[in-house]
Amino acid sequence: MIEIYRKAGGVIHSDYINSACFGTFSWINWLVYNIECACAEGQSDYKALSIEQVNQTLGTILQLTVVIPDIIKTLASI
Repeated sequence: MIEIYRKAGGVIHSDYINSACFGTFSWINWLVYNIECACAEGQSDYKALSIEQVNQTLGTILQLTVVIPDIIKTLASI
């Protein structure tokens, strides 16, 4: 995707790369928030939703751990 974007004339600025990296930290914050909600007393409907979000967010984070090294390698070669 990055290579196609560049071939189409797109420009990747280093400050955008930094922003994208910090954006991935939002997944960790979302995970922590939902773990706290899932462990809270009461609110059974909300607790079930929080547990679902924990599972989905963990899946996303695991995918990022696979994809990010390749993205970094691609961006380093630009």
